[in-house]
Amino acid sequence: MRNIHSVEKNQAALGSDFVAFEDAEAVLKIHSAALEDEEAVVEIHTAALGYDLAAFEDEEAVVEIHTAALGYDLAAFEDEKAVVEIHTAALEGEEAVVEIRIAALVDEQTALELYIAAPGDERAAVDIHIVAPRKDLESKISFKWTILRYLHMMR
Repeated sequence: MRNIHSVEKNQAALGSDFVAFEDAEAVLKIHSAALEDEEAVVEIHTAALGYDLAAFEDEEAVVEIHTAALGYDLAAFEDEKAVVEIHTAALEGEEAVVEIRIAALVDEQTALELYIAAPGDERAAVDIHIVAPRKDLESKISFKWTILRYLHMMR
């Protein structure tokens, strides 16, 4: 599922190390430093999922890509309860990360609530906002730190 070469190429452009992506704190630092080049940040994540960056200009297309990849009906994502059930069932797998991203496309608050209610991969928390980037860069940083604060409080 991962396009490693594309990821390494994009990371090299940002001066980051591929190994750093195993460390949530390091990932946060890399993204914070790369926020001036929003396209590069988005490219890293789309390449990691094996998707074309162009598809991410269309929010509906992104949701369709992710739901189809997981074998879910797009209509289910109009029902918040259904989304929570799907996410809960996928906690142990890669699907959980994708589910959080899907939720983030709809509503950042929903994404945060889903993550807090059913925590999975810390890296996903750092990544939530990347798939659906906001125009306000300060809000991006604030949203990431909010999620990380919740994670530390839960420990």
